[in-house]
Amino acid sequence: MIVFRSYLITIISIVSVLLTSCGDHKVSSVTTQINPAFSEFLSAYSGGIISKVSNIQIKLTSVPDPAPIAGSEVNTNVFDFEPNIKGKAVWVDEKTIEFQPEEALDSGTEYRVVFKLGQLIDVPADLNLFEYIFKTINPDFEVTIEGLESVNDSELEKQKLKGVISTADFTDSETVKKLISVDFSGNNLPLTWEHTNNNQKHFFTAENIIRQEAVKIATVRWTGGPLGIKNEGSQEINVPALGDFRFVTARIIQFPDQYVLVTFTDPLQANQNLNGLIRLNNSTSMKYIIEGNKVKVYPSVRQAGIQTLRVEQGIKNSLGYAMNQSQRVSLTFEQEKPAFRMVGSGTILPFSDGLVMPFEAVNLNAVDVRVIRIYENNITQFLQVNDVNGESELKRVGNPVFQKTVKLNTSGITNIDRWNRFTLDLSKIINAQPGTLYQVQMGFRQQHSTYVCANATADDGLDLIIEEESWDSYQEEEQSYWDYSDQYYYDPYYDWQERENPCHSSYYGRRRSKTRNILASNLALIAKLGNNGEMIVAVTDLITTDPLADVEVEFLNYQQQSLGMMTTDIDGIVKINLEDKPFVAIASYQNQKGYLKLDDGSSLSLSNFDVSGQKISKGFKGFIYGERGVWRPGDSLHLAFVLEDKTKILPETHPVIFELKNPEGQVKRRIVRSSSVNGFYNFSTNTDPEDVTGNWLASVKVGGAQFTKQVKIETVKPNRLKINLDFGKDKLTPKDNTVDGQLKVTWLHGAVARNLKAEFEVYMNEANTTFSKVSGL
Repeated sequence: MIVFRSYLITIISIVSVLLTSCGDHKVSSVTTQINPAFSEFLSAYSGGIISKVSNIQIKLTSVPDPAPIAGSEVNTNVFDFEPNIKGKAVWVDEKTIEFQPEEALDSGTEYRVVFKLGQLIDVPADLNLFEYIFKTINPDFEVTIEGLESVNDSELEKQKLKGVISTADFTDSETVKKLISVDFSGNNLPLTWEHTNNNQKHFFTAENIIRQEAVKIATVRWTGGPLGIKNEGSQEINVPALGDFRFVTARIIQFPDQYVLVTFTDPLQANQNLNGLIRLNNSTSMKYIIEGNKVKVYPSVRQAGIQTLRVEQGIKNSLGYAMNQSQRVSLTFEQEKPAFRMVGSGTILPFSDGLVMPFEAVNLNAVDVRVIRIYENNITQFLQVNDVNGESELKRVGNPVFQKTVKLNTSGITNIDRWNRFTLDLSKIINAQPGTLYQVQMGFRQQHSTYVCANATADDGLDLIIEEESWDSYQEEEQSYWDYSDQYYYDPYYDWQERENPCHSSYYGRRRSKTRNILASNLALIAKLGNNGEMIVAVTDLITTDPLADVEVEFLNYQQQSLGMMTTDIDGIVKINLEDKPFVAIASYQNQKGYLKLDDGSSLSLSNFDVSGQKISKGFKGFIYGERGVWRPGDSLHLAFVLEDKTKILPETHPVIFELKNPEGQVKRRIVRSSSVNGFYNFSTNTDPEDVTGNWLASVKVGGAQFTKQVKIETVKPNRLKINLDFGKDKLTPKDNTVDGQLKVTWLHGAVARNLKAEFEVYMNEANTTFSKVSGL
């Protein structure tokens, strides 16, 4: 993740923590001075503003004597806290000691830490005690009402109300449930909950909201009492009357794609054409996605400024009733907030592209870039806890090789406040080594923003930015912290309520950063493991898609020990039987490397595809097939069985037994064959006219294995209609006040289809008026 100079807590600095309460926003100042001499013995520590469920870590620069065992408890009391914290101290590794509280810390509380350094290592007398201060996050929350939805498309009277509570810090689910209540018609509605994002996002749903003959009110009330803060409010939501199908609201969504979210009282008919019925005044091409009672309206180009949304009558609800009232809504498309996003999702970057990594940015003139090199001999260790695109425990396997602020080339771009495509040529900033994995970390700071802030004042935090030096000036200093197992950042001016305000410093920070792992290679690997234990690996060239011959493929187990090695043939294929299950395959070709994890968790998901096929049974495969899918009682069944015995387990004259059972499990036919034509066995048989209908079962037994196929015996009746509707003209227009037509319906076998009910639907489409003798209008 990106390191920002303002937010890195260094041992040799003076830590000034400005503590902001979320209730009245008063600021108090706590200052403690750290003796710079501690930097010889300590490399980093937990400080600043932290979560109440955080552990407190301190990293030494050297290993104590005797060396501690990772995971063991510290045998001396090395931490004192004020206020007191109950818990235990353990060794994370030989240099890192961590205090683990027994329970969550108190929110919004300042703690003074005394670390008894002299009990662990020899230090000068004045450095025996290391003291500093940290503070836990002030409790706070906000409520967002997402609106009413129908429970299903067929019962429009049943509604549910959805919303979300966002908390500033970890909050247990039972406390969150006490923050909010929903009242409807004098009843306190039960809520269902879903808690995500480390218990900082809490989604709630209120059921049992019944639409009635008149408009009713559902009231959402919240209180900060359970968190010990003053944060109270309420919001009323109109529950529309039953039968009142109309437009409700329209809301602009800017990220990641811009669209207008239009809400109606009823769920909409999913297959209706909304062209012209929902549109912006300056856009003719729109895309629509119907989701229940909501419609996502995507304009063809990004919009800016004030636009009018037109919602026309004629839109149908799920029961086919049309809305009878049009609506005009004025929408303001505001500036995009400063942001950037990676383009694509791959990890392997072929050399033909010059190692160019594309990304998109809006309202930014520069980005911070850092590249971490994961060494070739550490990649299998990296893959033990990561996928190829992972980022866990990077400091165990890599080091920074580049970090700099990169200015974006905005020449020729007229609208930097729109999303624009940029590229980062990695070949110009790093010398990509064969077989080496790189992680590119990108972020931005407030001085990189081009967002226009109106009426900016000191209260916006704009004049509170810490003076920063160039990244280059502290690269060596940053290197000394890279060995630390975690990093701690803090912004003394952070205000949780302003976290989405791009005119405040709280909007910026490491949570805006993104990462992408890059392996510079032209090798693509695909592996398949059969039930017989045979591993097949195919290696191709990403540039030409051609198979690559003479590629060395080595298989390692989880302990990074070699299980075997083979070279691809002319088709780029390796087939090998391994005694143990492999963990990773490494392909080596000339000066390039390719890696593929082979554990079960890394295999591609096939849940959305029918890939069942035929499993190998007793060392061979079999398949039963017929000349059609359905037979009538009394028909002949021409069934065949094909046997594949690659390893020649069975003798040529081995008997193959065929049985046909009716739906009651009775064997109606039994045939035995001991010869075939190239593995094909003919089992033509028949059924009797009086046989029962249903699902019959054909089975073949051979060599201790059994293969089956469902055979349908049905009485087939024609149920398809031939329909001919003729109005005597190709096109109906508004000039046709009366329309006469002829409808002729027959069954497919020719019989007249009488006494059937016919329903007609008419769709009206707009057409441009043109004059054949006048052009240019």
